[in-house]
Amino acid sequence: MAWITTLTTVLPLVADLVGKGLPHFTRRKDAPDDRTEAVTQQQISELQSAATQNAASLKLLAEQLQKTVVAVEGGAEGLARQQAELREALQRWESDAARREQAAQAQAEAATKATTAARRQAAAALGIAVLALAVAVVQMLR
Repeated sequence: MAWITTLTTVLPLVADLVGKGLPHFTRRKDAPDDRTEAVTQQQISELQSAATQNAASLKLLAEQLQKTVVAVEGGAEGLARQQAELREALQRWESDAARREQAAQAQAEAATKATTAARRQAAAALGIAVLALAVAVVQMLR
């Protein structure tokens, strides 16, 4: 992402550099020969025209690139926010899952204790029933 910062810093300067570079093409050096003066002037005009068109194209390209960089940065910020939200949601989900697991373990322990208590009560009831049966048998035999 460092290149995005570099581009956003450099792109505004491109237009200034192009604007400062154009005057160098318009300087005219006097030709020593009158015959070549017309040809040289024509070449200079063509170069100036090409440089102007190139500068305009470069400026347009720089503006489009700057807009693209801004859009990419905006998208990156949106993705960073979304990623942070997803991390928070995952942490909440993991926390909820941990609480539910603890609750399930507590319920399992309570069920185990209740089962053990029920078995003890059943064993005691069976012992009492056997004792009552023994007493009844002894009474019948008397």
